[in-house]
Amino acid sequence: MSIGKEEFNLLRSYVLKHCGVQVGDQTTYLIESRLIQLAKENNCQDLNAFYLKAVADTSGELRDKILNAMTTNETSWFRDPKLWEAIEEDIAPRFIKKIQSGEVSTIRTWSTSCSTGQEVYSYQMLLDHILYTKDLTETISLSQFESLGTDISPKVLYFAIAGKYDRLAMARGLSPLYKEYFTEEKGNFTIDQKIRESVKFKKFNLQKDFSSLGKFDLIFCRNVTAYFSEAVKKNLFDRIAKALNPNGILIVGPTETPSDYCNFFTPNSNETPIYYQLK
Repeated sequence: MSIGKEEFNLLRSYVLKHCGVQVGDQTTYLIESRLIQLAKENNCQDLNAFYLKAVADTSGELRDKILNAMTTNETSWFRDPKLWEAIEEDIAPRFIKKIQSGEVSTIRTWSTSCSTGQEVYSYQMLLDHILYTKDLTETISLSQFESLGTDISPKVLYFAIAGKYDRLAMARGLSPLYKEYFTEEKGNFTIDQKIRESVKFKKFNLQKDFSSLGKFDLIFCRNVTAYFSEAVKKNLFDRIAKALNPNGILIVGPTETPSDYCNFFTPNSNETPIYYQLK
């Protein structure tokens, strides 16, 4: 099975419409490498037939499979040490003070593309560690830090909800300190029930309206927009700004710059920003 210009353009438009991922003219291989096998699995003789089948699919199952194939689910524990240092020394203490002062009773966090859960679980483990090491567990509970993890892929959400990881996943960025939050059984590691229950997961497409999710104090949107079109990026950052509480914080990937697309955010540093705060 090969891809012609017509099939490429049809599938490229489909992917852009349903997940905002922009496939360039010179990246035919992205469609070929990721969708041809899926087309064969769905008994399609060519990619044109596959496209027609996807458009006609009212259940959404084939669409989810296409989006899962076209999106990257790269993740690891405590990815980017400088970021987590900033969370531990600056962001988390700021949130804790808000609860201690009675300004708020809960802090809400959203991991917009949570993949298999490492990012949002890292955050909750770090918070729990801070509360214990600073003897705050008598006055503040981890349950006061509500976290939501969303992803467009049901496949990765299945693993995130289970909170179970193999040795390879455990070796990616997890220090011995945080391995204490896991129990091992036959080579699989299950995260502590308290941490797992402090996070809720939901299938969600970032192109949809955010209002049903509520407001947040912190939003992780890291390495999400790399393949998004310029228009989709601008729209996304505009809507993220509206989903943040006053002085809310947005964390993006090192190559992503929200201020290039909207004027709602101020970087924490003019040199190498680690996070952005809502103006």
